[in-house]
Amino acid sequence: MGVEVGEGRTVLLNGKEFMLIGTVITMISGLFGVIGLPIFIVGGLLYAAGLYFWSIDVDSRPLLLFVGETALIAAGALVLNMLVYRMELSPVLGFKTLVLSLLVLYPFIVASAVLYRIRMGLFAEETGELNFNLAGNLALIGALLLPLLIGIPLYNIGKLVEFFSLWKVPLVGTRTEGLPFVSLKKIAGIALVTLVLGGTLYYFIKPDYDFEIIKKDQKVALYGNFYDHGIELELVYVPRTCGDVKYKPRPDGSLLLVDSRHPCNVKIYVDGREIYSPDYQIQEIKGVLENLFYTHGVVSIKKTFLAPKNASTVVVSFEGENVTFQIPRHG
Repeated sequence: MGVEVGEGRTVLLNGKEFMLIGTVITMISGLFGVIGLPIFIVGGLLYAAGLYFWSIDVDSRPLLLFVGETALIAAGALVLNMLVYRMELSPVLGFKTLVLSLLVLYPFIVASAVLYRIRMGLFAEETGELNFNLAGNLALIGALLLPLLIGIPLYNIGKLVEFFSLWKVPLVGTRTEGLPFVSLKKIAGIALVTLVLGGTLYYFIKPDYDFEIIKKDQKVALYGNFYDHGIELELVYVPRTCGDVKYKPRPDGSLLLVDSRHPCNVKIYVDGREIYSPDYQIQEIKGVLENLFYTHGVVSIKKTFLAPKNASTVVVSFEGENVTFQIPRHG
């Protein structure tokens, strides 16, 4: 809460401390591994409590902007979480998966950073601490450069500048009219940069294939490129379990539990000839909800192998369950 000093001026007693503590917790949450996300949420709630006191004593707009920032990030996380299950047969694995995930979040993060920049501008005008503008600019530039990964440290530096600005903020705040940084020209420029950078990076990380055959119901996909020396094929599938659980009667009348479940052995045949693929990758993709509740994500395996130029059929066998692909003719 606060104590009124004069017309339009208020002494802050609690908001600053809550925002400082919340900022520190969110900044260090990444150091705690699997429990980092819950810790980040706790820090965000403490920060929001500080903004609540600020809204009572000085101005409610920073709190509303923070709610908007949080809603945008949450929306992006939910979209990413839904896309995780559509990426299970994607040939993009490893580091490129991280970049692709960032691209999904990219527009949401940039929009949230714009609101953050406006909020920092309000803090700068209402407290006289102009370094808030620097914090907002660094975070916004970091968000725009997020696809290049250099944006992540810039964004974090912006949050660090905000922390030191909060540390130095005076106990007297004055509500200002209008919203700083808001102009059609700036918003249009930010949108254009977001579109160009995001689209360019997606173009470079998205693999190009001569053909792709995706069988979603059977959770197997085949991608291929034709070359003079043969057909380079990439098989992506979700591993499955073979066997079952049965109860067998014993001579004494009791039942014996027999669990024969095991990961299915996978064999690949090209025109009836078995192919051995030493080149393979395994990846588990987790969305925000899986990380929050420590549940398993989506596991996929990609195997790369070379088939003869005249190959026509690829059969993937999961211990008796066969999935057949017909390779299209080239040219």
